[in-house]
Amino acid sequence: MAILRAAIIAIGDEVLQGEVVNTNAAWLAKRLNALGVLVSRHTVVADQVKAIIEAGQSSALLADLILFCGGLGPTHDDCSSAAIAQWTGFGLVVDEPLRQAILARYQGRPGLVAGALKQATVIRSATLLPNSRGTAPGQLIAFMGKWLVMLPGPPRELQAIFDQSLLPWLTERLDDVAKEQRDTLVSYELGESHLFHQIEPLARGQHPLIGIYAGPGRVEVRLQAPKIGGHASINSLRAMAWLKSSVSSRLYASPPQTRPAAIIERLTQLERTVGVMESLTGGLLAESLIAVAGASKCVSGGIIAYTEEAKSHFGVSPSLLAQYGPVSPQCAKAMAQCARRRFKTSIGLAATGFAGPSGGTAKAPVGTFFVAVDDGEKVDVRRRHLSSERTVVRQAVVELALTALWELLELG
Repeated sequence: MAILRAAIIAIGDEVLQGEVVNTNAAWLAKRLNALGVLVSRHTVVADQVKAIIEAGQSSALLADLILFCGGLGPTHDDCSSAAIAQWTGFGLVVDEPLRQAILARYQGRPGLVAGALKQATVIRSATLLPNSRGTAPGQLIAFMGKWLVMLPGPPRELQAIFDQSLLPWLTERLDDVAKEQRDTLVSYELGESHLFHQIEPLARGQHPLIGIYAGPGRVEVRLQAPKIGGHASINSLRAMAWLKSSVSSRLYASPPQTRPAAIIERLTQLERTVGVMESLTGGLLAESLIAVAGASKCVSGGIIAYTEEAKSHFGVSPSLLAQYGPVSPQCAKAMAQCARRRFKTSIGLAATGFAGPSGGTAKAPVGTFFVAVDDGEKVDVRRRHLSSERTVVRQAVVELALTALWELLELG
């Protein structure tokens, strides 16, 4: 069965009511897109058999692969297996090896056994996908020319089953997966409207299809076109070249990993270290790097210097602050130099600005920010202004600072 499109169905009252954010859909969509499988629908439904069946039936009209997330737990409202069994007509069966494994796991805790044993009841004829981080296995079912996949709701369990079992299964079927070329280019300097104006002649065409997706501090241009003989079409290659030569800001190819992960990997390879001093971002910049496993090898530390007094305390000249102000290219440069010297690193990274809603000056209105990166030989200072809410401005600062560091490290 060819796998061209997928649909993701999140199951749970807590997700439907907004008590739990549906991060599973975003994670799965990215993983599937990387394989060339287009996600055509995200759906959230309640813990109700009827709602689950209706979501599955409508999704089957649009997708070849349907992923159900959640509803496989031990409580009375976990009814995904019952719903899929009723929809497919396959019925339910107790998997004896799984039942024995659950009994062994909860030996000596009789209060937990009854609920846990519910997870040993699975769809008849389903292929079970082992759960290395929990009790409920994933289930893979072929039904009416479609593939149905049932995954537990906890993200760490869902991700483990996908990576360890479902990903290899999909990879084996890459010949049946979408024959489409998908590329993403990212601008970290232009706004959505400005970028669209520059690429409008190409965006209004159909070969390839062009989509624009804006986020804080970044705008993605996504291209989609059929592959010819397993390779990117001439139209797609020409479109990529035209975009890179026509847009006024640099366009970056979207890396297979996150930008912070690529930066940490590069710093480690080069045996270089970085220290951070930041103001309006309040630790977000350092956090973006430290969140990557292995960051301790190359990230020495960070300073949150929010006020002028704090900036002065950590080394920025009071006379410089008095002359140019705390939101200026001169201050950003000094902060980067201070970070490098304070932490005795090879690179200093800094950010300062007015996130709003108050503050700002005639030269630097609210939404203005500067980032700087210093490698001991030269300092690269960048300015940007963004008319948006505070949280968006702060995230945009992080993106611009990472861009400056990315280019210093010659990551492409």
